[in-house]
Amino acid sequence: MFPSKTQIEAIIVELQKIMRLQDWDIKLSYLSAVEMYRDTGDISTIADCLRSRPHHLATIKMCYEADKTSNVVGNWYLTLVHEMFHILIDEFDYATEFKVDHDDYSLPKERLVCNLARMFVKLYPEKNFDSILNNQDNECKTE
Repeated sequence: MFPSKTQIEAIIVELQKIMRLQDWDIKLSYLSAVEMYRDTGDISTIADCLRSRPHHLATIKMCYEADKTSNVVGNWYLTLVHEMFHILIDEFDYATEFKVDHDDYSLPKERLVCNLARMFVKLYPEKNFDSILNNQDNECKTE
């Protein structure tokens, strides 16, 4: 089961410190599978990250029903870290935006983000957030 929105928001704050992203204002949009589909137009999308590098603003969209609708059961943490890495490498997106064909850059970038997220999760596992996840004040609620 996915943690509550409040729990994930608290984890985002901690991840911002670890990943040196404190200067970014990162919001969480917690969506149902239907809302995610309406928002992205893709039934397989379980998370997305919208960024504004000049303003250091980001919105991470996560489908709290992803464990019911996808093959990434129980991987909410890996998904969150993956989206955080998109924010971290956003400057590279900006630097290559007008120099490289988007299709030529998109797949290698996604592979990089996937590999970085997997390494991070192995080195800094979800159990580091047990104090947040086990906090009774943050019962699993969607909003």
